[in-house]
Amino acid sequence: MLNIKIRLEEEKDFRKVEEITRSAFSYPGRVERGGIGCPFEHWMVHVLREEDGITDLSYFAEGDNMIVGHIIYSNARVETTDGYIVQVLWRW
Repeated sequence: MLNIKIRLEEEKDFRKVEEITRSAFSYPGRVERGGIGCPFEHWMVHVLREEDGITDLSYFAEGDNMIVGHIIYSNARVETTDGYIVQVLWRW
């Protein structure tokens, strides 16, 4: 059985997290769309850290000295048709 630990992401983990994210979203036949190379999710994780990510809510799961999962939250807003704006957290 895999012994999994969940902890806050640290700067030393950034590259590993981006690599596992790229790997998770890579699959044969995935094509480029809209001028964005695929996969691009690892780039989104990178940008979220710099722009909008909430670093206190960026966690990863580690098992047998390798990353087996990652979650990061960002600020977002939902605007209703009548103009009401709700601030929310978005989970990636």
